[in-house]
Amino acid sequence: MLQSRGRLNRRKKMSRTSDNGNLIPFKTPEELEIERLLRESHAKQNQIAELTLALEDLKLEVNRFETEYNAVLGKLYVELDKVNLEINEYTLRIQLIEREAMVNQAKIDDRVEEAFKKERQKVFEYERKAARDSQEFEHLKSKPEIDAATAKQLRKLYLKLAKIYHPDKAQTNAERQKNERMMSLINRAYEEKDAQTLQRLIESAKENEEILNETLHQKLKRLRTEHKRLDEVIADLKAEIENIKASGSYKLKTTVEQARKRGEDILAKLAKDISRKIDAGRGRLKDLMRRFRRLAKLLRFA
Repeated sequence: MLQSRGRLNRRKKMSRTSDNGNLIPFKTPEELEIERLLRESHAKQNQIAELTLALEDLKLEVNRFETEYNAVLGKLYVELDKVNLEINEYTLRIQLIEREAMVNQAKIDDRVEEAFKKERQKVFEYERKAARDSQEFEHLKSKPEIDAATAKQLRKLYLKLAKIYHPDKAQTNAERQKNERMMSLINRAYEEKDAQTLQRLIESAKENEEILNETLHQKLKRLRTEHKRLDEVIADLKAEIENIKASGSYKLKTTVEQARKRGEDILAKLAKDISRKIDAGRGRLKDLMRRFRRLAKLLRFA
């Protein structure tokens, strides 16, 4: 009887009675730690999704501001660069005549062409970029503003997808590459405020969290490793957010937005300042061109 009672007591230590009288088995320390790690991993994955969304919003804000900045000021900067380039070209023409006694027009043009070839290419590239940014900004302005409900829905859809497809969640290189492609598509849809595409991606996603044929020890080891990895991902995302906030573009964006609240338009002031520099440069360029023509007439170019 004593032995039976002892066995009965050991059974009781492995279970407890619920309110309705059913026995509920006690969980082992490993099982309890697995449950804790799963809860914490879930919370960390939610945090990663939130940080990923915050980072994407930040990138979109900075990108939109840079597009606006280049659309408003880009063409003016290009015009200023063109004027300065012509000033440098005519300065060299005059120097070739005065210092090297070069009187052949074709040779002078060749020297000038060679000396400023790279600068001319840069100005051409800046001009193309300014034109693209201007078109993109007009496209952004033409988009209708979304209401609060749609914005909330977009945020909810993005968070779900970020939890599923975040690259750092991948177990293999192939899976990481796939997730990176998916996140690129998700980010683009979010930028375009395309809730329909985001919803389709969620419906087609099949998230499989469980790994079959895994022992408790293997699962515990995996979760501990994942726990550390998630902490690293969170730290990296926070660092990337701080890097953007420390960038010149973000600081200028903040300054411009704060000034607008006070009724000031910093970009308009910058545009006027650049225009004044362009006018001053054109005046100097005219003087150089007149001086060059006088020298050319005096020396009677061959």
